Amino acid sequence: MPRGRSQSAGKSKWLSRRRAAITIWVVACLAISWKARSWSHLYFSAPNPTIDYIALATKRSRAVPGNERAWPLYRNALIRLKQHPRYPWPGGYLVSEDGGVVLADADEMRSFYEEERGAIDQLLRAAQMPSLGFVSHYGVRAEDRVLWPPGTFDDDRLFASLIPSVADALLPHLTDLEAVAKIFQHEAADALQRSQSTRYVDTTVSALGIARHAAEDEMLISRIVALTQLQTLSETIARDVIRNPSVFTRSDLQRLKRHLSEAPIEDLLRADVVITHARFFFEDLVQQIYTDDGKGDGRLSPWSVESLERLRGIPRGAVASPLLSPLASPTRGEVMSAFDEIQKALVHARLRPMWEWEDFSARAERRRVSPPSTSRWSIDLTYVWGFRSQIFFRSEYARQVRDAALVAIACAEYKLERSRWPISLDELLPIFLQEIPRDRFDGAPLRYALQDGDPVLYSVGTNRVDDGGTPEARWRSGEFYDDTASYWLGAEELADQQASSSEFSHDGDWILWRANRLDPETGETYPIDK
Repeated sequence: MPRGRSQSAGKSKWLSRRRAAITIWVVACLAISWKARSWSHLYFSAPNPTIDYIALATKRSRAVPGNERAWPLYRNALIRLKQHPRYPWPGGYLVSEDGGVVLADADEMRSFYEEERGAIDQLLRAAQMPSLGFVSHYGVRAEDRVLWPPGTFDDDRLFASLIPSVADALLPHLTDLEAVAKIFQHEAADALQRSQSTRYVDTTVSALGIARHAAEDEMLISRIVALTQLQTLSETIARDVIRNPSVFTRSDLQRLKRHLSEAPIEDLLRADVVITHARFFFEDLVQQIYTDDGKGDGRLSPWSVESLERLRGIPRGAVASPLLSPLASPTRGEVMSAFDEIQKALVHARLRPMWEWEDFSARAERRRVSPPSTSRWSIDLTYVWGFRSQIFFRSEYARQVRDAALVAIACAEYKLERSRWPISLDELLPIFLQEIPRDRFDGAPLRYALQDGDPVLYSVGTNRVDDGGTPEARWRSGEFYDDTASYWLGAEELADQQASSSEFSHDGDWILWRANRLDPETGETYPIDK
């Protein structure tokens, strides 16, 4: 081959290699630049929330047609009542010496109700409507400003980001619904004192409607408020009917029993509901403090601390302080994966009825859900999720109290028809009661006894031992339930407390209701109503 042609071919190859090298170098530089930009975005940009979880949680209330919304009726009545100088407790706080409601100043209260009868009747009508239609928001809507004027809430930081946290959502209607429930409690107490059975039942049915309205949004706090209202209402119904059976008619008791049995206590905090609400809350927390790579992953950044400080309602202990090592901290995907594993484990542990739970101690829960290598976890998943494990117990507790109220109504019906109390709950079957409810502590039927001729319904309670209807030593006069005997404790924690010098011995039964008042000093009982 001629020398010139050889040199030309060599030069051509050299140029080709050079061009290839340059191309590779340019591509590498672009890749490094893109990677650096991506890395910078992941580790140094501010979190950019993209999903409005409050909009998802309020989907049901948003779908209620305007003419079917009960909230405008509530709002108008409350605006009027709040102008009254004696609102909301015209007769003073409810006090009870026998477990019942004492109207501190009956004449003053009746005067209040006569003056505001129009507004109270409007509240009763509102509570009977099927849907509330209050749409929770990050601020106070214009039409509600009369009820909650500017300055009522701290609105300064509500719109610090494009999409605020669900923890920033205002839920003031829940407080007002609780106030309405108190008004209905006063109304029912007045009806009971006047021996007005139908009025008592009408008011109580309306109070059940308040609980239904409180639970309309797919938000955990709303469901807890509704469950608490149903629990309180069930306790009140049980006390009133078992201590005053002669006030009621058989038809009114049957109507009361039907409405109470239809109350959705089991549905308020079902496992799937808890899962949905817990994940809403946690996903929102994560999007507020993590960056997003567009593929469901991201990292903590220097702005994460600032984002956390802005969030309202997030416990300070939920996140390690300070967030100094984003590189060592788990990614957004790792956090969500760990949370799902924790959630699955806890929900699975609580899907069974309470008497089949193995343990419920805080230590056991923490051991079960704590992720490995906790030193690298900036978010304490046990702190964020831990309180939700208590929700399952609250649901079981409320269900037990509701079941006890249904038994109380059945006993009152029996007393009206047979002029005596049943000797055992079996006498109520199947006319007055379809089945005897189970004790949520041990799975056996609820215990019933006649003490000095009057009925007592009880659960074995915390220690799971039948003490014959003897209340725990700290049981207080006039109360038909006992706080210290109604806790669920795992075997390990119960043994620890009983072996220690704890003031709570848990050595008695949980008294669900009784038809007399017990004096804890003398041990004597006093009949309330024969």
